[in-house]
Amino acid sequence: MIQSWFDRVAGWQLYLMVTSFYLGLVFFSQQFLFTDELVRNQLSEIYPAYMIQDVLELRSRFWWVGYVLEPIILFLKLLLFFLPVSVLALLSDLNYSPRDIFKAALFAEFAFFIQRFWYTALSSKHTDKLFDSTIIDLYPLSLIGILGSRNVVHWLVYPLQTINIFEMIFIVITSWFLSRCWSMGFATTLNLVLPAYLIGLVLWMGFVVFVTIQLI
Repeated sequence: MIQSWFDRVAGWQLYLMVTSFYLGLVFFSQQFLFTDELVRNQLSEIYPAYMIQDVLELRSRFWWVGYVLEPIILFLKLLLFFLPVSVLALLSDLNYSPRDIFKAALFAEFAFFIQRFWYTALSSKHTDKLFDSTIIDLYPLSLIGILGSRNVVHWLVYPLQTINIFEMIFIVITSWFLSRCWSMGFATTLNLVLPAYLIGLVLWMGFVVFVTIQLI
């Protein structure tokens, strides 16, 4: 049934669906998690009232930024997966469809949505830590949750957050769907997806680490 639905749905429909789910989490975070009252309560012991008011005014003025960034970030993630897989498939002389790669990645993206939903749910139960750097330790099934953010250098936090079980789930799901779409063995598509995904992941993590080092 899933394969039949996958064949019928268009790539742009999947993209809009996944984006809408992420935008729902942004809406929840803004309206029910990072409320003005919570910001005041959490920051009142650290910053003076006028600085907190400035933060709230900036938040009120730029509330739309999160909604704009979500589809952009999703597109960049898809691009970093799509390009290496397409290049390796071309070099391997495989009869492949670029559309299938895009759709398989979008379908597998639901694994990351579940992870983020889980993280948001955990964060909502620990509102006292929302402005503490250790909140990232709640990231589900990741190395940062095992090691703890206080036990590693700051630029390693994101890579350790990124290395998690859901990355492997993404690889398995995309490999399975591509094997069905291209009528190949699962091992064949896995051998294609795994190195391609690692290339994109390393490039993305390298970019984030570089920006982190420059800003902090």
